[in-house]
Amino acid sequence: MKIEIIEDNIDKIEEPNLISIIELIIDAVRTYPLYELNDTVDYFNELKRLLNTSEITHLNLASFLENRNELNENQKVWVIDSLSSLIEAFELMHLYKISFYEVRCKMESLS
Repeated sequence: MKIEIIEDNIDKIEEPNLISIIELIIDAVRTYPLYELNDTVDYFNELKRLLNTSEITHLNLASFLENRNELNENQKVWVIDSLSSLIEAFELMHLYKISFYEVRCKMESLS
């Protein structure tokens, strides 16, 4: 989903915990170093490709950041920044007991 649509409709969400998580995901999409990336679906697909996995998890993200040798110097800073925001979102999901699936469904419902 386009992050502009999510931002325009985020005030419709009544759960402040979900808002915080979604804002971190928006930040992660914006900072990812792929020209004009503004869609969460595209972002998640790009991460699956980057992580070489079919599922995005906190463990996959943390493991990738620990072994980030695959990145060139130009990408490294921005990818690390983006993935760090997404890791923060996963940590909040864990804290508030909200699944990644629930967050994605909530973002999709904003259209």
